[in-house]
Order: sequence, then structure tokens, then C-alpha cells
Amino acid sequence: AHQIKARVPGHCSLLEPCKARYVEEMEIVFSRYPGAHIPKIPTYSTQTGARWEKKFTPEYMWNNGRVPVKFEHTVTAVIAEMPEAIFIEIGPHPALSSYISQMGAKPGKVTELLTRAGNLCALGVNMIDFSAVNGTSFLEVSKALPAYPFAPKAVPFYSENSRMAAKQKRTRKGPL
Repeated sequence: AHQIKARVPGHCSLLEPCKARYVEEMEIVFSRYPGAHIPKIPTYSTQTGARWEKKFTPEYMWNNGRVPVKFEHTVTAVIAEMPEAIFIEIGPHPALSSYISQMGAKPGKVTELLTRAGNLCALGVNMIDFSAVNGTSFLEVSKALPAYPFAPKAVPFYSENSRMAAKQKRTRKGPL
């Protein structure tokens, strides 16, 4: 087992005084959202290091933060079943992401392309000539794409010579 330096206690006996209150609060949450609480998509448990197909319970949630993490077993199980899996660490104190690449997780081609495009964007590149990349200037879509429901607003197109386009293409002098 490898201990990870952290600023807050987790996965150790220091949490025991919180157990009764935590489980009680989780029972309230579970009662608000009744149902089977069984994963509908492939889910892996860092408690067991294997695929989890049982019911989630308040006690399971407590143990998830209390017991030692079987991180290597879990990641190995995921990679064995899904070699091109993408890992995203969700939590208030990210501490595990750096270990995944050391364990053999290999991103797929699409992930690599999107990572490179994201890096270019962070460096200030705001346009990719996909006609040069793809060897064609158009994309044939066999069916109509759905409207984007979250931001129904008109976005004006500015010609290459407009002041607004020039402003948008300037090098940024601050954070994104």
C-alpha cells in the first residue's frame, strides 16, 4: 500500500467519531431518492477493487470514505475490461490522477486529439482549419442535429475584417 500525502484525514480511523452522524445524514439523502440504487452502467468500487453490481447503501458510502482505497486493483480491473477508458477524478482533494498513467492507462486516439486541441486552445489558438486536417471543406451529416437547449441565443458571425473578430483574435493578457 502506498500512502498519499493529504491535508485532510480520509480512509483512516480518524473519521470514526463522524460515522453515526454521516450514516444518519446519508439515510436522509437515500430516503429522498428512493429506488434500487444499483449501478446501471459499469461501476467499479475502490473498496473491493472490482466491478460493483450491488446496491449502494449509506453504509457503503461511509466505507467508501473510511476504509483504505484499493486504487491499483480498481484501475487494473477497469483497464482490463476497457483498455481505452478515460479516468476523471472527482473530489475536493484530487490526489490520484497522476498515478493512473503510471499504471498503464493508455488514452485512445480521440482522447489524444482532444487533449492536443485543448492544449492549443489554452495557448491562445482559437481556430483549427479542419478542412486542412480532414482534407475536405465540409462535413456530411446524415441526420439533423438537435438544437442546443441550454443557450438558445443568436451568435453573430463577424467577417475576418471586422473589429470584433480582430478583438477576439488578440493574444490574451490574463487567465482564460
